[in-house]
Amino acid sequence: RIEPSVRYATSELSFVEDGLEDSQDIETWEIGVGLFGRKQVTDAAHIYYGARLAYVDTESTTVQPALFGDVIRSESTQDGYRIGPTLGFEYLFGRHFSVGGEFSYTFMDLEGESRASIEGLEFSRVDIEQKSNGTQTRLIFRYMF
Repeated sequence: RIEPSVRYATSELSFVEDGLEDSQDIETWEIGVGLFGRKQVTDAAHIYYGARLAYVDTESTTVQPALFGDVIRSESTQDGYRIGPTLGFEYLFGRHFSVGGEFSYTFMDLEGESRASIEGLEFSRVDIEQKSNGTQTRLIFRYMF
């Protein structure tokens, strides 16, 4: 089974301390594919195994108050990949619908840069790298062509 995927996620965070507001906005795009083998358990139930691979592109903007009423604006851009061996099950309803669950252990590797400025004047540029791993579980409803 070949299973393409597209994911878009946004996150907004803001808080006020001593009358000053900090905020952070994150936007992430992923485009990927899953490649799976399948084992039939009953006529309607299957177990599948394989891996998901995705290209990841993320942007983050942080705004913080600074001294004397100035504002520090930090922007970062990163891209890279996410890969994860996956094990799942599904139960078919008719020929086109299924419900199931899956478990994967994912590895993510992103690289990019971060720039910081005060009132439009850039004062810092840093290369950044983010590596992470961990488990993911999903409840999945599928429509199959």
